[in-house]
Amino acid sequence: MNCIDCNNQLTIKINWYESYKKKNWYICIICTLKRRKNYYRNNKDEISLRKKVIAREKRIICLKHYSNSDTPFCKCCNEKFREFLTLDHPNNDGYLHRRSLYGTQNGSGSDFYRWLIKNNFPLKLDVLCWNCNISKSLYGICPHIERMAWLRK
Repeated sequence: MNCIDCNNQLTIKINWYESYKKKNWYICIICTLKRRKNYYRNNKDEISLRKKVIAREKRIICLKHYSNSDTPFCKCCNEKFREFLTLDHPNNDGYLHRRSLYGTQNGSGSDFYRWLIKNNFPLKLDVLCWNCNISKSLYGICPHIERMAWLRK
């Protein structure tokens, strides 16, 4: 068998994927990569948009799961605008978790959401709005909680 693009002989595990044989695709790995590169070059905007949509869907799935609700909300102030919501590591150990996953303190949100879904939501996380999350990070407590404690006195 020869590659339909370059006519090189096809050999499984050398220049041809075994899965291709099952699908009757007679194209070598190099030509496959060239086709993928061309496809990406010609459809970059569409692919980028599709990735963004998928990332947003995964984010919403995670927010709904950790809110235990069909309408995600901030655990502290009940903010419901999805654009403002974020996931929070309650023990402030998110940097340790990112380092264990990615080898660095930085980690992409979409990669993290994908990891959560793939691993069946293994962590105890909270949904907080950005204001509550950053306040908790910078000051150790959110002003909403501080204010509620003051009102109870």
